[in-house]
Amino acid sequence: MKQALLLRKLYDTLAPVDQDTLDWMSKQPINEEFFVEVADLSKADIRRVCQNKLYWSWIADISQTDINEYAGWTKDEWHVYFKKEYLSKIYERDNTDYAIMMVTLRNVYRSGLQEESKAMWEWVINETSTTKAKVKQFSEYLQDIELFCHRKGIYLRTDPEIYKLAVK
Repeated sequence: MKQALLLRKLYDTLAPVDQDTLDWMSKQPINEEFFVEVADLSKADIRRVCQNKLYWSWIADISQTDINEYAGWTKDEWHVYFKKEYLSKIYERDNTDYAIMMVTLRNVYRSGLQEESKAMWEWVINETSTTKAKVKQFSEYLQDIELFCHRKGIYLRTDPEIYKLAVK
């Protein structure tokens, strides 16, 4: 895998470093605000970092909403809500094992074990991880969240450069 140099600022902005930037940096005095990190990153890895940054920035924005039905929800509650509403459906569509598990849960519910099924469903959603999403799946997930917010009138702060890398 190709090594990439990344420039990080204190507030954790991520940017690939090109040769002109390296030349400029070599002429700068030592500054605690900047440092260079060498990492083995592919373009997909950089996209994942941007997707994660955008996702948690949006979750922070959404958690500050004052729309009546959602007022007061924490970031963790929003994270679980979106996994349940959108990510689980993406995984169910794309992952056979996940789909079988979801069908089994529905069958348990239909068999009359509703409380047990709900407890298992909550466990599955809590164990469903955004880190397992492929770049394309996470991009779709972000678009679903963006559409939800647009429909609800929730404003999302979006850095255009991060957005361009994160949502394709």
